[in-house]
Amino acid sequence: MTEPEGVDQDTADQGQIDSTEVGIVDELGWVGRGFFQPLYNLQFYRAATQKSLIDAILFFIVFGTLLTIISTFNLSRNLRSAADDIRQAFASGEFPEIVIENGLATVRARQPLILLEEPGTIVILDTTGAFQSIDTSRYSQGFLLTRDRLHAYSDGEYQVVQLRDLNDIFGNPIVINRETALNFWRSFTSIFSVAAFIGIGLWNLAVKFIWLTFLAGLVWGVLSAFNTRSEYGPVLTVGIYALVPAVYLSFLLGQIGISFCGLQTGLLLVIWVLVARWVSKADGARESPAQLQET
Repeated sequence: MTEPEGVDQDTADQGQIDSTEVGIVDELGWVGRGFFQPLYNLQFYRAATQKSLIDAILFFIVFGTLLTIISTFNLSRNLRSAADDIRQAFASGEFPEIVIENGLATVRARQPLILLEEPGTIVILDTTGAFQSIDTSRYSQGFLLTRDRLHAYSDGEYQVVQLRDLNDIFGNPIVINRETALNFWRSFTSIFSVAAFIGIGLWNLAVKFIWLTFLAGLVWGVLSAFNTRSEYGPVLTVGIYALVPAVYLSFLLGQIGISFCGLQTGLLLVIWVLVARWVSKADGARESPAQLQET
């Protein structure tokens, strides 16, 4: 087969490469728009439903991964900042010796012992069972050591680690005193951050996506009840992007003290139903004149 006259093969190949690069840039640009345009641009939702559902899922993965990184970073930062408090507590003699052996903790001091309590933060040592968990309605972050578990809470993420797992990692027994505490805390912070990243990532990506697919069925049913024509795919797409303002709003409300279980889901459903109904009506209005011309 001969090449067409006047066509340079290198030029043709370069044109194909350039078009591929433009396509990648366009896709990256679309993902970037997803972080802010769902806040104010209804036309963005309409354009999103006209694209592939894969594009929406790709954005969801990027958005969920970014949320996971931010949450893990904040958790790690809070864990590292506690090192200064530990150093001061040992220096003043307020921090007792702790032994973790065979998955059970022994604290050589009267308990419950509250090492730190200030607005929004608490650190407790209690192997007596008086404290079973951190009161998340009163504190935004904190740590609780019980007889066989270590509880950590920060930025809405509650993690519980079995002490026997710590023994498997750090040895048996673990002795925490003035000499070992800081080294142990640094190692624990690193390992706990990795575990938290995996756990938070599973929540933000796997669990939340399954939850979205379930809610999409409910929203689809609500739209049908209002005689609004819609399909499951576009409804799920709208829900993925509606998650953006829901996350931002729930975060801002949390900053002013408004936070309760189901807040983010409630915000999501309100935004989701209203936007999906608007998109369906807008698409219906666009198709009606064409249908009239055909008839």
